[in-house]
Amino acid sequence: MKRFTNFLLSGFMLSAITVSAQPTMTQDWKNSTGIPTYTEARYGVGFNGKIYTNDKSDKTLYAFDGTSREAVVTPSASAVGVSVDAVGNVIMLDGWAGAGAMKTLKVWNHATGEVVTIPVTVPDGVTAARMDFIGRTAGDVFSEEGAAIFFAGQNNTSVAKIFIANGAQVAKKSKSFATGVTFTTDAIAVPLTADPESDEFAFRNRGNKDFYYNNGSKWVAYTRVGDINSTAGGDVFTLGGVLYTVEPAGTNYQDGFQVVSRATNEVIATHKAEAKAHTGYPTALNAEVVDAKTVRVYQYHLGDFAAQYTIEFPVIYIVGNVEGAGNWDPSKGLEVVWTRPDVYEADFTAAPGNNFKIATAIGNWGIVDGNCFGFAADNSNAAVGENDIEANSGAIRIAEGGDYHITIDIANKKMTLTKKPLAVMPEKFYVIGDIAGHPWDPSYDGAVLLPTAEEGVYKTSEMVEFSNAVGDTFFSLTTAIGANDVDWAPVNANQWGAAVGNTVLTNTGVDVKFYAKDETFGYFGSEHNYIVANGSYYIEVDVNAGSIVLSNPVTVGVGAVKAAKAKALGLNGEIRIINGTTASIFNAAGQAIVVNTASKTVNVAPGMYVVVVDGAAQKVVVR
Repeated sequence: MKRFTNFLLSGFMLSAITVSAQPTMTQDWKNSTGIPTYTEARYGVGFNGKIYTNDKSDKTLYAFDGTSREAVVTPSASAVGVSVDAVGNVIMLDGWAGAGAMKTLKVWNHATGEVVTIPVTVPDGVTAARMDFIGRTAGDVFSEEGAAIFFAGQNNTSVAKIFIANGAQVAKKSKSFATGVTFTTDAIAVPLTADPESDEFAFRNRGNKDFYYNNGSKWVAYTRVGDINSTAGGDVFTLGGVLYTVEPAGTNYQDGFQVVSRATNEVIATHKAEAKAHTGYPTALNAEVVDAKTVRVYQYHLGDFAAQYTIEFPVIYIVGNVEGAGNWDPSKGLEVVWTRPDVYEADFTAAPGNNFKIATAIGNWGIVDGNCFGFAADNSNAAVGENDIEANSGAIRIAEGGDYHITIDIANKKMTLTKKPLAVMPEKFYVIGDIAGHPWDPSYDGAVLLPTAEEGVYKTSEMVEFSNAVGDTFFSLTTAIGANDVDWAPVNANQWGAAVGNTVLTNTGVDVKFYAKDETFGYFGSEHNYIVANGSYYIEVDVNAGSIVLSNPVTVGVGAVKAAKAKALGLNGEIRIINGTTASIFNAAGQAIVVNTASKTVNVAPGMYVVVVDGAAQKVVVR
């Protein structure tokens, strides 16, 4: 655990910490040599430091960088619309206008250098038509997972989503979306996420100026700010969880553009026009996220130049032992990116007990100690929600392991944590503790919570009996058990329980049932027990909600638990006996696997079995 102390530097308190408050955009290079004419090459896309355009007059795909023009491949395609996917494959339209447009793609494979032809069938609701622009492609067109490209053809009012996987269109995943806007030849539709399965996109029609998106019920324009104009072109990107639009700005048909945060609807970067205006000329713009703080913007201004710009977003750092933070190395840290003035955001993963500091600068401990924020009480547990932070103070502890989103407001000294749902849910939970007949046995698998049809919700199918002759019972849950009755290592590393150890669950029922609930259930990886009165209970947990419920149905006036019917369940590699005393198991050939066992779980190979529980036979299938 790292502790910090306040100290003086250069005669003033270090709490006067300042950080950069605005992204910066610089032009990396500009190439005006060998630019094809507007009539032959009307759009360009960038990837990994190069800008590509297709010249339909000589069917050559050209690439520009800061020094030269390269003929990438000939023959290429017969039209001007070009796109690029997430790995650099360049997609080109091979139909210029009329019924043949939008029907064939030529794809330059970035890895092999080959040009692959992909026939396209436009989905219902869309008519094949001239289209000079294509937005970026989400995904990899040659991968199993696939890619999505959005078409906005001339005089259409619907956008087509063309899904491609393994180099071929997937018809069942291709679809159309009505917008109510009639598109011109230079309309553009761009994906809003990097997920090709997502149907979220925005479109921009030159005459409408704005990017439009679907708010769930209708198409609406992003708030118009800055100096947006009616030049065609534009793109979107997401950084730090914030969506940004890249829009032509300033004098129509010149090369000025602006970058707008859609979290605040503020312009965060601008490029003033350098080239002369050309009536009707678009300025092709597309964005490439390089890392957590860097974005490239590529511009192909028709007939004039190709250029690359870099936007650098300010970052601060999480220094500590959460995942990716450098394990308390003062020269390393997890970058938390600027999302609006004085506010920074990031995602991180923590194990139970991990801790960290927030540093506005890194390098050595002198720098970190003099430019950090944390808790007033060193190594206090962070709450899910808003927390106060102070300059040059103690470490921040994450009690419950998991995935988090952090928002840091430097100006107001606030840190907000949001717990994210688990990407992969546990297979099951085991109950460990004062269980009747199996007290504190780390290898006991007879009390288990299995997943239900509701994501993240697990339940026991029979009641668990807790018994302690000298007082209330203690228990916790774990996703792994020991190999024997003394092997606590798997249990200890995978324990789930209450945020505060030894949380007491109290009776909240009124005569009808015992109902005990805790809303801090989570993964702590150490002893975080619950305390409950002796008795038998059904147990239910909701991983996403972070809650545990114990209940005991009791018939009013009788006070006895209703007997449940004995049965057997076929699960993955095992048969589980529910509410039975003894069981015998026979395979499909009639051979006995076990006879009169009292075990609640029997491991078996996949197949069909006959299980006799307390004299009643039933068939089960094990997967």
